[in-house]
Amino acid sequence: SCRNENISNFYIFYFQNGEFHQTILELQQWLDNTTATIREAEPVDLTVSRSVLEAKHSKVLELLKDLHRCEPRVVSLQEAADQLELQVGPLECFRTL
Repeated sequence: SCRNENISNFYIFYFQNGEFHQTILELQQWLDNTTATIREAEPVDLTVSRSVLEAKHSKVLELLKDLHRCEPRVVSLQEAADQLELQVGPLECFRTL
């Protein structure tokens, strides 16, 4: 059983929270789109014109900016999940509710 009912209730609320799930969905969609973009760009053909290579380079720079933009959200979610795990304990607590 869980050590603290309030922590258990918070745990349930957190995972039922619409904003949390929306953030996860947005990040998953971004990851899927980014993965597809990277796969389309591979492998890099060095025999193409300079303008094509520069366009691909620009795309990589855009992806890097996106990565830096999304990183704080991912880190924040990870830290929140880590903190919950420390406070609540093993997942058995959630399963017993």
